[in-house]
Amino acid sequence: MIKNKKASMFLIVFFIAIVMIIFYMISLQSRTPSLGIQTATQTERTYNYAEMLKRFTLQVASESLTKASYEEAQALNDYNIIDDSQPNLFDLSQINSEMAERARQMVNAYLASVEGEQFGTILFEETTSIQTANIPITEMDLIEGLVYDNFMGTFQGNELNRVINTETDEESTFEHQYLASTQCDRFYYLIHVLNQWATTNLITTLSCNSIPAVVVRGSGNLHFPSIEYETVEEIVEEVMQDLQSRFDDDVVCTYTIRNYIAKTTPHPVGTYDECPEPGPGECGGGCPVGEPKYETNYSDCVGETTTIVYDGGDWHPPGASIYMGCGSIGVTHELLINLSISCTDHKCLNPVSAQGMEYLTLNVSAYVHQTHHRDPEPIECKGIRPCGAPQQAGEGETEPDEGPDAPPPRESQSPGDIS
Repeated sequence: MIKNKKASMFLIVFFIAIVMIIFYMISLQSRTPSLGIQTATQTERTYNYAEMLKRFTLQVASESLTKASYEEAQALNDYNIIDDSQPNLFDLSQINSEMAERARQMVNAYLASVEGEQFGTILFEETTSIQTANIPITEMDLIEGLVYDNFMGTFQGNELNRVINTETDEESTFEHQYLASTQCDRFYYLIHVLNQWATTNLITTLSCNSIPAVVVRGSGNLHFPSIEYETVEEIVEEVMQDLQSRFDDDVVCTYTIRNYIAKTTPHPVGTYDECPEPGPGECGGGCPVGEPKYETNYSDCVGETTTIVYDGGDWHPPGASIYMGCGSIGVTHELLINLSISCTDHKCLNPVSAQGMEYLTLNVSAYVHQTHHRDPEPIECKGIRPCGAPQQAGEGETEPDEGPDAPPPRESQSPGDIS
């Protein structure tokens, strides 16, 4: 069914009024001087009225295509063009079909309104309906820019329409067959550019690359990447600049961040206290890793139903930090962006409602929700032992004793010194 019937009938009433005025002016033509000439004139007049009906039906079809595009934009309101971090492109075939059906219904409403109407001796005895309407736009048409400023549709009926002169019973018949075109309507331009933008999926790439899964080991200030609202703002500003750059100057896009999550949870393990140092005659002690060592995990970010390849490179400090005497920190990031986008074309202004002229606007949304996790790697202080005693299991790799009373290192011998 056609939405907003009051607005949809606006064009129909407008064109009926024009038709009635023209019909009335024709009916005021001077009378012919003789019967033979009068009969020829009446026949010609019947034919002219039939042609006039065809012309106005064509005009209504053209305006109906424009009205259908505005209604389709309303029906697509808040279309989720990025859904769970994946492109969810407009279905061109479905849009063509829905718009053609909307336009067909509008044209048929007009034809039904004039059926049976009589203007002087001219009677619209039968105005049949449009059976099929088609908008034959393809992806290639969009790629080549053939339908950026206007587009066409075909309308066809398979029954005869009859216009009769009630005085002479002369009649004129015809079938509906129209190729209609909008005058200025950039609906498919908006559709195409938004689809292109969604295909690149920059918002998903930037989101994943903003949440590197990092593990750090060592002692002192251990840094780790942390996200917050500023991260969301930076991502959104970059993707909106990318979208706006794809349109010409007549299209303006705005956005609203509906809601977001930008949270980093660190997972520290180890001790916050300094590791004990060895005393006289003791060796070992301290943290197995001195200066902090950072490792970026290139595992995928995880969406609600999808995974996303991390390609943000190795992370380097600074960032948030936790002081640890000897330990390791892993992180869990959660990033959610729910973005509302509105793009309005200011080039074409059309009379599509009783309220007046309107610009065409498409409203879409983009939804990204990702997590990225890295476990910490357990690390402990080295045990203290008498110098020369072997290290216990779990104390890390065997290292030479370094206590104050450690025996001097044994000098190496060459094979020739061996007796």
